[in-house]
Amino acid sequence: MKVGIVGLGLIGGSLARALKASGAKVYGYDVQPLTLQFVQMQGSCDEVLTEGSVADCDFVFLAIPPRAAEQWLMDHAKTIGSLDKQPIIMDCCGVKRRLCEIGFRLEETEGITFVSTHPMAGSEAWGFKYSEEDMFAGAVCAVVPSSRDRNNLRLMTRVKDVLKMAGFSRFSVMTPEEHDEVIAFTSQLSHLVSSSFVKCDSGIREEAGVAGGSFSDMTRVAYLNENVWTDLLMENRDNVLDKLDKLMGELQKYRNALAKGDTQELNDLLAEGREEKEFLVEAAQ
Repeated sequence: MKVGIVGLGLIGGSLARALKASGAKVYGYDVQPLTLQFVQMQGSCDEVLTEGSVADCDFVFLAIPPRAAEQWLMDHAKTIGSLDKQPIIMDCCGVKRRLCEIGFRLEETEGITFVSTHPMAGSEAWGFKYSEEDMFAGAVCAVVPSSRDRNNLRLMTRVKDVLKMAGFSRFSVMTPEEHDEVIAFTSQLSHLVSSSFVKCDSGIREEAGVAGGSFSDMTRVAYLNENVWTDLLMENRDNVLDKLDKLMGELQKYRNALAKGDTQELNDLLAEGREEKEFLVEAAQ
């Protein structure tokens, strides 16, 4: 199997490591020449991904931000669509609606095959130096095909096979709209909460030594790439605003109980939260 990867940061680098270890020949490209050279020296990339080598690939992963992925598709669709043997193009972006609108349209107009994916694994850090061969081991991957491809058993089997090579063990097939609504809560809102929570008390800078594990857990993803996350949040802002309003409504319930000194109401709210967490843990198993 021959796989091209555009973008060799945390996600693309981890894909390169995992697929190379699974026996694939990996062609890689990164906008930073030094990163590309390092990945080749490190051994996770066999050759540079070029216009010519794209034609040799079975799959091309776009592990780059949404706007860059959109531009890559528009720049390469006509050439790829004219190939006798085409790679399946798969992005790894965290938002889907606009990107899929472009990708699915190019399927119709240029004849490419595009299946959007979103690895549900990663790290608060970024860059190839934080990539890991087993980053996706046992993880779930969201798969977002076009309506025309959803029932294409051969295509979907090929997509799942290459994802299994990277380590994924579970798959959730959804529409772009379903993906963006879910991810607004399960990922994007979490990053907003973490970023705001870490700024709530400037005194923590002087008392960081007494911060416990719960503080560390709550603020882990505040260590993010603000440029990437600004774009993701703004592109999905309608869904994020909806989830943010609901969160603020829930927090207001706790504030009201505390302000009233209502011990029973506070106890009930905390119990509801515990029970919901227990349900989610069981559902994920």
